[in-house]
Amino acid sequence: MNVSRVRMPALAAVALLIAIVTSACSMRSAPADLLLPVHGADEELTKAVSQMLPDNASLTLVDREQKPQTIRQADLDGDGRAEAIVTYKDESEQSKVMLLRQDKTRGRWSKWATIEENSSFGIDWLKLVDLNFDGTPELLVGFNSYEPNQRTLYVYNGRQAGLQTGMTLKPAAELPYAIVDDGDLDDDGRKELVLVQQDNEKLEASLSVYRMEATGLKRNATIAADGGVNGYYDIRVGKIANDRKGIMLQASLGAHTEAVYMYAWEKRSAAHTGAGAGQLREVFPSDVISRDSELVETYFPMGGTSDSNSDGILDFAAERTAPGQPEDTPYSNLLTFQEYLQWDGKKDFSVVGRMYEDFAMGIRVHIPEQWGDHFTFALLTDPSSYEGIQFQMYEPSSGARARLFDLLAIPAAKWEEAKEGLEKGSEAYSKLLVASGMVYMAVYGTPPENWSQQAKDAYQAMLLNENQLSQRLQVMERP
Repeated sequence: MNVSRVRMPALAAVALLIAIVTSACSMRSAPADLLLPVHGADEELTKAVSQMLPDNASLTLVDREQKPQTIRQADLDGDGRAEAIVTYKDESEQSKVMLLRQDKTRGRWSKWATIEENSSFGIDWLKLVDLNFDGTPELLVGFNSYEPNQRTLYVYNGRQAGLQTGMTLKPAAELPYAIVDDGDLDDDGRKELVLVQQDNEKLEASLSVYRMEATGLKRNATIAADGGVNGYYDIRVGKIANDRKGIMLQASLGAHTEAVYMYAWEKRSAAHTGAGAGQLREVFPSDVISRDSELVETYFPMGGTSDSNSDGILDFAAERTAPGQPEDTPYSNLLTFQEYLQWDGKKDFSVVGRMYEDFAMGIRVHIPEQWGDHFTFALLTDPSSYEGIQFQMYEPSSGARARLFDLLAIPAAKWEEAKEGLEKGSEAYSKLLVASGMVYMAVYGTPPENWSQQAKDAYQAMLLNENQLSQRLQVMERP
C-alpha cells in the first residue's frame, strides 16, 4: 500500500539519534581529499600535517562546519602569515586541535602553539570569527560531551601576550552551551556569539548573546527559553523580517515532534546605552498559530538554508495535515504538506511557499501559490498501482473535490507496460522526468459532469501542463 507523508514522524528521532551517535563516537575520520587545506593543494602543508600527526592518529571532521574540512588556514596572530588549524583524533579517540606555523625564510611548516582542550566525543563546532574587531579572527572551538546538550565552547586569541612557539594557547573565554552560532544582530559590522544553555534536570534553558569587549567576552542580552524540550540541535542567526534581525532555534519535543522558536533582536531604550545594547523578544510560537489544530509541527526546511524563497529573510516549515481527511485516520496515515512561514515584523506570519514531500516516492512538489487553500491529496485506491499520490481540487466550505492528477513513480523497466495500459484506457498523461531508474509521470483527471460551469472553470485554472509540473517536481537526492 502507498503511504505518503510530507515528513515521517520518525525523522526527528533518527536525526537526533544520528547526532548523538556521531557526537559520542567521534568516528568521522576524513577521506584523503580532505587533507588539502581550504586555499588549495599546498603539498608542503599536507606533508607536514601527515608527519606531525601522533602515531595512530587520524584527521577528523567537525560535526557542524559550513565546509567539511580537516585543515583550515587563517592569520591568527596578525603577522600577515596564515597559520594552519588541524582537527584530528589520537589513538585513544580524543579529538584535538593542532596549530602549525610556516617558517618565514625556509617556508617549512612546524608545530606552533598547543591547545590542551580536547574531547573523547568529538568536536561539535569550529569557526574563525573576528569577535574583537582587531582584524584577526578568534578561533572558536566547541567540544562535545557525553550529554549532547552540555557542550563547551572555547574562544582562543592568537594575539595572546607573550605567546611563543611551543607554548600553550590558553582560552580567552569558556562557555557551556547546547547549540551555538555567530551573527551580527545589531548591524554594526561586528559579530556576536549566540548560544543556548540548557539544564535538563531543572528543566531550564536560556538564549544569550555575547559580545567581545576590551575586558573580555560579555553577555549582552539573555532571555529564558523553553527548558522542557528534549534538546536544541539547530540554530539560525540572520534577517527574520524586512527590517529585523533575530534568531531561530530548532528543538526536539519528543521522538515524533520538532518545534521552531523565533526571537527578535530589539534595540534598548535611550536610557540603555553602549555598543550593541539590545534585548531579545520571543515572537514564535504565537498564540494564534499554537491554537491551529491542523499544525503538526514546525522545523527548519531541509537543505540548511532556511530561506525557501531566496529573498534573504529566514523562514521555517510548518507541517499541516491536508484538509478533508476522515477524522478517524490513523496518525501514521495522515497526509501532510509544508507551509513556509515568514514573520512580518509585527505579529503575523505569512505563507511564502508550500511544498508536498513524499519519501516513499522520493519527490518534492512545489505547490502553486494560485491554488490558495483549494487543494488536498489522497492515497491511490488501486492496490496494484505504482507508488503515487493524487492531487485534488478541494472546496473547504462544501467538501467537494475532484482529481487534478495522479503523480506516479514507475520503474523504468516497466514504463512501456504502464504507457501501453494508459493509452488503452485513453487517459491523458505526461512523462515528467526520468531519474534514479524511475519514470515520474502525471495522469490527469477531469471535473465532474455535474459541477457548475464556474466550478469547472476554477478546476481548469488549477491544472498544470507538462512543463509547469516538471518545473515544480524535484527528485530527492538518495543517500
